[in-house]
Amino acid sequence: MQRLATKIIAALPELSPKLALAARYVLDRPEEVAISSMRMIATRVGVASPTMLRLARTLGYDSYDAFRAVFQNAYVGGCFKIRAELLQENQERGGTAAIAAQISSAAIENIERFLTDIDVAVLARTADAIHRADRVYVLGFGVFQLVASYFQNTGRIALPNLVVPNPAGGVPMEELAGTGPQDVILAMSVSPYAVQTIEAARFAHEKKATVIAITDSMASPLIDCSSQHILVATRSPQYFPSIIAMTAAVETIMAVVVSRSGDTMLARIAAFEDVRRRSGAYF
Repeated sequence: MQRLATKIIAALPELSPKLALAARYVLDRPEEVAISSMRMIATRVGVASPTMLRLARTLGYDSYDAFRAVFQNAYVGGCFKIRAELLQENQERGGTAAIAAQISSAAIENIERFLTDIDVAVLARTADAIHRADRVYVLGFGVFQLVASYFQNTGRIALPNLVVPNPAGGVPMEELAGTGPQDVILAMSVSPYAVQTIEAARFAHEKKATVIAITDSMASPLIDCSSQHILVATRSPQYFPSIIAMTAAVETIMAVVVSRSGDTMLARIAAFEDVRRRSGAYF
């Protein structure tokens, strides 16, 4: 991947305006090339699909698929070292200001894409399923354990039945042993997909629980074991996928849950807030 990036940079001065535009796009968004079709990338760049094929051939590849495979090997497999190497290249090309600008731009784009692409019917069904559930398990391991805990800490004000399996407490499936059709599982994972999350989601699916996937691609292994899904973009110049859109997704879910609730939930929220103030947690 690093060799290809260096080759693209060297070729830029000799490329036509459209090819150069496409080349800069793939340099800035290599992970999108890994997970998106040639047509989708061409649309985002603002060129025709054959332009992407010409770029691939100009760089020495027989087909666009062969060109794309370089990005897939680097990004779908979660090669953090290669991402870090690209960060260092960006530092040499544009400095710290450029990296900060790229991070900000990616974060804004990820949230905008989530808000643009989200299916409101899926949000409504998710909220209603959570309302009906006996228990709502929130699965997220690694960095997504933090997102899951955030969802629980804020959500339990309104929903006391939220459960986040403790990865330090043993095998996650052990905590799902009693789950069934009356329960909802919110499973969060993006490439590279956490084995614990996938195995726990599949187990819950076998137990007939309602599994709702929050993931990054239709190719995610969570899709096959979920009844519905919410897709989030994770593009970032950083060496690890961005969690900003994932956080926006869980905040949106919680907001929709509360918005579709009644007086009982409002009373629960008010009581919780009163306890917090009386205990000195708030000024």
